[in-house]
Order: sequence, then C-alpha cells, then structure tokens
Amino acid sequence: MAIEFTRFHSAKQAEQALLNEIRHNITAGPGYTELENSPDLGARRATAPFVLMLPGGKTPLRVYDRVAAEPPASVHPALHIVVSDDRHVGPDSPDSNFGRLKPLASALHLPENRLIHPDPSAPIEIAAETFARELRDLDGRKARFGLAILGIGDDGHTAGIFDPNLIPLPADVTSRDPDQWAFPVTGRRDFDRVTASASCILRFRRILFFATGAGKRDILYAIARRPEEYPAGRILLQHDRAEIWTDQGFNYE
Repeated sequence: MAIEFTRFHSAKQAEQALLNEIRHNITAGPGYTELENSPDLGARRATAPFVLMLPGGKTPLRVYDRVAAEPPASVHPALHIVVSDDRHVGPDSPDSNFGRLKPLASALHLPENRLIHPDPSAPIEIAAETFARELRDLDGRKARFGLAILGIGDDGHTAGIFDPNLIPLPADVTSRDPDQWAFPVTGRRDFDRVTASASCILRFRRILFFATGAGKRDILYAIARRPEEYPAGRILLQHDRAEIWTDQGFNYE
C-alpha cells in the first residue's frame, strides 16, 4: 500500500489549507451528511457527538490562534474537540497543548466537557485512565469520529506514540486491543505525557498528518519507503483515508 501525499507549494499554502480544513470541520461536521434525510436528524445531531482530534505543534497552534481570532459564524451543534496527546504539565505552561487550545474552545463557545484532554493535575496513570474513559464514553454515545489531524516527529512518532511495535502491522490488526483508548508515556524526551492510542486514532473516518518544513524532509522520505518502521507509517498503512500534507517535494514512489 502506497503512502498518500498531498504536496503544497509552500508552508504558507499548507497552513492556509489546514486552516480551511479545521474551519470546515468545526462548521459542517463532515460525516453527518448521510443523516440529512433522517426524520430524527435534529435529535441525533444533538446527542451523537462529532469528534475532531487536534495535535500540538508550532503550525497547528498558530492556526488555532487564527481560528480563535476569527471564529466561524456557526459551530456544529455536536462538536467535540479531542487533544491527540499532551505533556503532563499545567495548562499555563507554553508546552501544554490543552492550554493552547483553550482560547479556541472559548471562541467557539464549547462547553468545558467538549474539549477532551488529559488532566495534568492528576497523577499520570490516573490522567491516562480518565482520558481513555472519556474517549470510550464518546464511542458509547455513538460518536462520529470525523477527522484526526496529527503531526509527525523527526523520528517518525505521532501523537505520543514513539514505539512502532505498539501498532500492529495490517496483517496483525486482529491483535490490536480494541479497548485501549489512551495510555501514559514516560521516559521519552523532555516530558512525560498522555496520548490517545492507535486504536483510538484509527477509529476516525479520515486522518491527516501535517508535516511541513525542511526538517521533515528526511523522515517523510523514510516513511514513504519503510512505513512499517515508524508509528506514523504504521497508522498510514492501516487506514484507507489517511494522508500526509507537506510542502516538501521528492519522488514519493
């Protein structure tokens, strides 16, 4: 299975496309269109969450600030935003993805319980268990997991998943634990963190990996050729609507 790339002419163009994609999902909630002829559409929209997963990262955080500065006129009535992963730091820390997403949630007038994130005030194991339970509860409410936007680290990690062996290859997908929604990550880089699992991410109808800048060129080249060696690549191999958005050009074949 070939890895799908969409290449933009510049990082600025890619950022604008990401902005448009996020605004579209906030407003329209793609995935609900098949309900339009349902007589109980209004009730179903009110009770079945539409879930958008958002990452950290310099460019996405800048995009969130832009959306918060000029929020869309309408917000999908069932919108829930999930943080893909977060460092176990307070919300006032510049390293907190939750903290950086709070202005966006406020600008969209989302209730607090619709911005779903690990609790940095709890011990990390408890934070992971609670985060997993909140994600599992969305599934129990028949949520529509719409779009997951993820980053790619220069080592091929995505969200807080650093070990590719945590993600079975396509031939082994039956071994994936369907009940694992999130887990703690300790001893990696500079911060402990809590992350959504690959099982959770793969439930989304569409997955968009956003990786721009010259610093991403080498890892994207490696993922294009040996996706099974990297967490991001293993997710791409298992999902028929997953792709990478980048401004880096090379022969992807």
